[in-house]
Amino acid sequence: MIDKKKSILKDLLILAALVFLVTTLVQRLKRYISVHKKSLVHELDVSFFDILHQVQRIAGITRQAITRHAPSDHDDISHKKIAAIGRQLDDIERKYSRNNPALVLLGPIGTTSVVLKEQELQRKLLLVSFDLHDLLATLLSKEPLTREQRKTMSLDTIMVLNAAYAKEAQRLL
Repeated sequence: MIDKKKSILKDLLILAALVFLVTTLVQRLKRYISVHKKSLVHELDVSFFDILHQVQRIAGITRQAITRHAPSDHDDISHKKIAAIGRQLDDIERKYSRNNPALVLLGPIGTTSVVLKEQELQRKLLLVSFDLHDLLATLLSKEPLTREQRKTMSLDTIMVLNAAYAKEAQRLL
């Protein structure tokens, strides 16, 4: 009787692990398909989309914080800046996720153009992240980054800094 209960418990644990693995697989497959449905030319970098969506989330937090706590004299300027950042992020996402199928016919030249476009969009995302950082620094009454700091900073570094500032801004809400 005890062996039968142990066997049933063991089977249930295995079944739960299997359900978890299948669920994870289905979620990743859905995400992969949603990311790649507009790009037939090459496989898109999912980590770029992760960073882009993180920047969009931080921009949303910043928008909420500006709406609630921005000083009245800078209110209009801050709203215009965050709206411009939102448009730039949407533009980057649209350009990254859509590639012209005719590029396949160009072979190596088409591949090179796609790689160059991705590098340019990554650079634009870095610049937008700097703009978002400046807006967050102003909102939180902190010093913005200097030119020298911007030259040495990578996208990952500015994302960590922006995430920390966004967390602080979220506490204001």
